[in-house]
Amino acid sequence: MFPMWASRILITADNEKWALTAAQAATGFGTSIIMSPAEAGIERIV
Repeated sequence: MFPMWASRILITADNEKWALTAAQAATGFGTSIIMSPAEAGIERIV
């Protein structure tokens, strides 16, 4: 099959606005192994 990597990160910042800005910039446009759109986004705010 296809080799695959998955990850989850925790972003911290001085306030929620900066945390969301960093998360949105890091997420970008996710693609799958076969170059089709994939799920990439902010899971939740903790």
